[in-house]
Amino acid sequence: MPRQFDLICKGEVQIDDQQTGKETKSFTDRLSVDLGQQLFCLDGCWHLGVSDETHIAYHYTPERADRDHPRNSYRRAATSTAGPFELQEDVTVDLRTGAFARFYVYDYGDRVSFRHTARYKGRCTLAPFTPGKRNEN
Repeated sequence: MPRQFDLICKGEVQIDDQQTGKETKSFTDRLSVDLGQQLFCLDGCWHLGVSDETHIAYHYTPERADRDHPRNSYRRAATSTAGPFELQEDVTVDLRTGAFARFYVYDYGDRVSFRHTARYKGRCTLAPFTPGKRNEN
């Protein structure tokens, strides 16, 4: 397994949103992975929580967001008159089988809080490495 690679992941995502309802649709995501720097890029670049020859994993925490994006507004966005809001995200890829799973949940809205969840399941295939754009905002 190379130390830098991309994963093209395809499958289905089940979305449940308190305002817009439920839907299932297909997805295709490209993850850029750099095992040497312990980074992966998907909707920004983040430090991997676990990485070895068999799998990679990421678990979102506000502390991790602060470390990866020191000038971000994630904590400010997570509080309001309806908050504080819950933010959670988990990403795992089994590098032997290509199995991909991603789950995230967040609350949004002010005055009234609405919950949004998404559950991704699919398969990834190896692709040439393309450096991800590191989000520093």
